[in-house]
Amino acid sequence: MNRILAFLGLFLMTVPALAQPNPPRPQARPNLEVAAPSVADPARLLDAIDADIAALDRATAMDALQTFAAEALESGRIDAFRAVIVKSVDGRWKGLDSAETALNMISWLPDTAEFLGARIRAARIAIEAGALSEMEAERLWQGLRARVERVGTEDKLLMLARAQIDTGYTDTALQTVKRFHQSPRVHLQIFVALLTEVGPHADIQTRTALVKEIREITAEGLPAHARLSTAEAYWAGGFQTLALDVLSDEPDPARRVALRMKLLEVGTAPAGETSAATLPAPGPESGE
Repeated sequence: MNRILAFLGLFLMTVPALAQPNPPRPQARPNLEVAAPSVADPARLLDAIDADIAALDRATAMDALQTFAAEALESGRIDAFRAVIVKSVDGRWKGLDSAETALNMISWLPDTAEFLGARIRAARIAIEAGALSEMEAERLWQGLRARVERVGTEDKLLMLARAQIDTGYTDTALQTVKRFHQSPRVHLQIFVALLTEVGPHADIQTRTALVKEIREITAEGLPAHARLSTAEAYWAGGFQTLALDVLSDEPDPARRVALRMKLLEVGTAPAGETSAATLPAPGPESGE
């Protein structure tokens, strides 16, 4: 037995590979060096985009371009969209300014519900830039109003009416809301939302016109569920007395104080309060 053990020990000493495993080989370290930053090169990016578009079938490429157009209008970077169009589709867009590009985009984008918001944004850009006469702008807003009536939703109605007000077409906006739906509930909802949004910066004529519409709709009473939103709208428009009067109708004192506290979170028109005496008296409910 001792001879066997001695033999095995001698064997293991003469064959080191069997006595212990090979040590692991050192692995090459990854290159962690960071290249020095360079000035952004839009031309290089446009070349890459152009190659990608060329590799797509026509329908897929058009879908990608239309989606990018809508995103560029939302972000306000229609110059980026114009650069892609010039590079990959139509060089005739080169040299157009933002307003001209926006007008082209209105007719270039599909006349569908999916791109209605993008076309409203494009119209707003063009009209704010003064690219259209008053008559042309009115015609454009009316055309988009017809699209909203046909395929739009309440959020697109609000978006269109807000754009019309912000570009100076308040009367058109009021008609847009009234034509969209026959329900006073919807009219109240949209007019309240408009006054809340534009109240802190709109001129007194616009704010007064919106308040008149709200008061006419609610002449026979304001639904309890609409008290807070209506008060917030009045407050945002600078009509503080009207706002407080609305909340005074809340019978529960605890809820009434909670609603009044909410008004402290609402921005208000810098021009301050307009007396209710300067407003047209509320008329009978229209029934629209």
